[in-house]
Amino acid sequence: MATLRFILFSLLLIKVQCITLNDKDKNMINRLAEYVNSEDCDDVVNTKTTETTGISFDCKVFSSQETLTSVHQLTAADIKVVAAIGDSMTAANGAGSDSITDTLTEYRELSFSAGGQGSLESMVTLPNILKKYNPSLKGFSTTGSIGFNVAESGATTDELTCQVGELIDMMKADSSIDYENDWKVVTIFIGTNDLCHYCLNEEDSSPANYISSMYEGLELLKDEMPRTFVNIVSPTNVYDLSTMASQNSVCTTVYMKSCPCVAAGGAILDKVNEAALKYQGLLSDMIATGRYEKDDFAVVLQPFLQKASMPMNKDGTVDMSLMAADCIHLSQKGQAMYGLALWQSMFQSTSAKATNLQSALRLVSYNSLDGQELACPSEQQFFATNTNSESMSANAVNTNAVDTDSSSSSSTSVIVAVSLVGGCVCLVAVVFGVMVFRRVRKRQGYSEPDGHPMSSTGGYSYTKFS
Repeated sequence: MATLRFILFSLLLIKVQCITLNDKDKNMINRLAEYVNSEDCDDVVNTKTTETTGISFDCKVFSSQETLTSVHQLTAADIKVVAAIGDSMTAANGAGSDSITDTLTEYRELSFSAGGQGSLESMVTLPNILKKYNPSLKGFSTTGSIGFNVAESGATTDELTCQVGELIDMMKADSSIDYENDWKVVTIFIGTNDLCHYCLNEEDSSPANYISSMYEGLELLKDEMPRTFVNIVSPTNVYDLSTMASQNSVCTTVYMKSCPCVAAGGAILDKVNEAALKYQGLLSDMIATGRYEKDDFAVVLQPFLQKASMPMNKDGTVDMSLMAADCIHLSQKGQAMYGLALWQSMFQSTSAKATNLQSALRLVSYNSLDGQELACPSEQQFFATNTNSESMSANAVNTNAVDTDSSSSSSTSVIVAVSLVGGCVCLVAVVFGVMVFRRVRKRQGYSEPDGHPMSSTGGYSYTKFS
């Protein structure tokens, strides 16, 4: 254990040298480093959940629409394939762990967006819900197969296009699916690692680089994957992790390696918060342009983590039951909460989606899934897109579990009133971000190859990733 602490301490010192810090910030990190040599570092709490992580299914099951050609009329029963892209949150690191030493283990079968182990009654995940409507669903992860979950632990957003290419290759090579005709749901959740290491290299993790990487990945999906509904879960603002760091020495120690910009605190953490808000804003603006909506393809932002806040106990301490023992990944219960929130969000109008977990689930507390209701759509209630959201109020899902936060509800009329002007502003914001990105890359001697969507020649040349 002493050797492990020495290694962690050495890595921390290397990271400190890479950050531009004033004396106050350096002193803060030096104080945090003392935890590595303290007995608190050995404190390991068994966080493997024994609580309810499943939910009952009381919805009416209906048949798929065999002749469906429009993504704007897509129902749960139409989905034949499920897939996921992202980092260790989607790979479900530590979700089934019972100690901090096991949090590097991937439990993809429990992943909120791609896990399909067991049933909905034992574990809430998007695939386990979809299996109720289509028992022959393909692509979910189990203990024996990763399925179409191509997430990589430690991945940053600049790896998104590579994961998209890998997913395309895997689907095309799978004879059990009809790549051209099967309807697919792909969930993307990435960006946390960029923010956790933003202070180490602000250029690589800049909002301009982030949105450029998202652009490239989505362009490839749009051009190469037909009949697809893409969920993008907003990147979590890691600023909230500082709440746990302030109350738990084990969390502080882990963050010094896995999320050093949170461990640094102070002005550095404020800059990370600012970057996170820019990530969210640029992503929202780019999707709102409508570029990623075709007859058979749509990208929809699911923002239920935009205004995330840490779960609290009645005594004011952080409720750690949603977190794995490393304080950064999700427990099995946390994955279940995210899975339910994602499902509920998929039926909320794009102009009035819940922007935090509490509103997405209407939680009084984070303590239990007991009593939570699953959104039960009818045959005429479709996954929400920008195109079909105008009729969402008349086609609302019949459940009290689907709701929006008050800020979203109160601003809906304003959003509708300025939608035309907003579309133009969004496009300008995206173009500006790309221009900044290109200038940075040009200073580094980089120029986009022919066929790149940002090159002067236009078009897109798809490169297969093996």
